[in-house]
Amino acid sequence: KEYWMVFPQEKYVLAYILNEEGKYVGRPPFNKEDKVSPVIFPNLLIDLQNIFPESNLVEEPWDEHYIRM
Repeated sequence: KEYWMVFPQEKYVLAYILNEEGKYVGRPPFNKEDKVSPVIFPNLLIDLQNIFPESNLVEEPWDEHYIRM
């Protein structure tokens, strides 16, 4: 009924809802400042700031191996 695509590097979420015609329709994109409730769980509120921390978790471990120019 609903699926989300999470982009951790870019810090945003795309959510799609299955409509009555059997087609997925996109909701507006959510960014790290948003608090989001899935349509199928309306009482669940997800604070995306908790999902996307300020630091970039993918790049941090590799920083010591690269020379910045």
